[in-house]
Amino acid sequence: MTINVTDIPQAFDNTDAGYMAKSLEQRNPGPKAAGSTFDSATTFEDLKTARWEKVNDPAIQAPGQGFTTTQFGGTLGITEIETLPMDQIVVLQPAHKGQAKIREGANKGKCPAECAAVLSKGQLKKVDFTTLIVGPDRTDPNKLIVWTFFPGPAAFKFKEIPFEDLQEQYGTTDNQIRVTVEEAIGLGYKFVKHVSEV
Repeated sequence: MTINVTDIPQAFDNTDAGYMAKSLEQRNPGPKAAGSTFDSATTFEDLKTARWEKVNDPAIQAPGQGFTTTQFGGTLGITEIETLPMDQIVVLQPAHKGQAKIREGANKGKCPAECAAVLSKGQLKKVDFTTLIVGPDRTDPNKLIVWTFFPGPAAFKFKEIPFEDLQEQYGTTDNQIRVTVEEAIGLGYKFVKHVSEV
C-alpha cells in the first residue's frame, strides 16, 4: 500500500486520542518531555496540516511509511550509548511509557524495553526537521494511523528486547531496571534516550 501526503490528515484523525495526547506531551518542551523534543509547543493541528514530504528511510520498517517536514525543528533526544561514561547509570523501562509493541517475530505483541537516562545539553544535538511515520492500524489494516513522530531522523533503531524478559533476567517486577552503560551495551543497546528524570 502506498501512502500519500494527502492521506496524512485522515491518519491523524484515525489515531487514538489518548495515544496522540501522550505523544504530544512527550515531544513538547516541559516536565513530561522525553526523547526528541520540539523547540516550541506544537499542536495536533500543527502536525496534521504541516507540509509533509515523502522520505525513503531504510530505518522505517514496512508497512510503515515515512514523511518529513522542516516546519518544526528540535533537539534530538537520543545519543550513541558508547559516547557516555561506562559507569553512568541508565534505566531500562517499557518503551513509549508501555505503549510500544514489537510488531513481528517471536516477541510480537510484547512491549520492548528502551534504554533511557538524563542526558546533559552537551550530549544532545539540534535538528531542523521532524519525521512522521504512518501505517496501518493493528486491528484494522485498512485504516491508516500515525505510528509516531519526532524531531530528527528515524535512523536510531532500538534493539527490541521485551521488557518482561529483562524483568525476569534481573529478578524484578519494577518498571525500571537500573544498569550501567557498560551493562546496557552488553545487552545490545546502541542508543540512549533522553528523559527529564529517572
